[in-house]
Amino acid sequence: MTKAPNRFARVPAWVATLKLTATAWRLLIEICAHLNRDEQAWPSLGRMARDWGIDRSNLTRALHELEAAGVLVSKRQTHKKNIGEDRRLYRVNFNPDQRERFQAEAQRIRSVEGATREAARSTAAATAAVNDEDVAA
Repeated sequence: MTKAPNRFARVPAWVATLKLTATAWRLLIEICAHLNRDEQAWPSLGRMARDWGIDRSNLTRALHELEAAGVLVSKRQTHKKNIGEDRRLYRVNFNPDQRERFQAEAQRIRSVEGATREAARSTAAATAAVNDEDVAA
């Protein structure tokens, strides 16, 4: 485990009323520590998992927990500084009145990303089938 950096994180106070897992709290604090002025951040789940010595799937569950609670929204996006590298863009909700809007947006993004992943799998399977036919012929 790495040494904790000497920095602060601005975390939404209203979130203290929620019953979140310890991993979800830790993930929220880490994301908040990376926020820019627009309340957006791009920390990598894979890197956090490696730094913390835990499985990435635990962070994915914690992320879904935070999204379901309306605490934040994340979506896959190419990071401007690292062209071609997909990262998640996180937006944190500091206004409890916006909770339902964040929940709905997170659900919409998850369904779009799920459909995109399914289409990519179908395309890959179709390509593999065509390649198998070419090899057999």
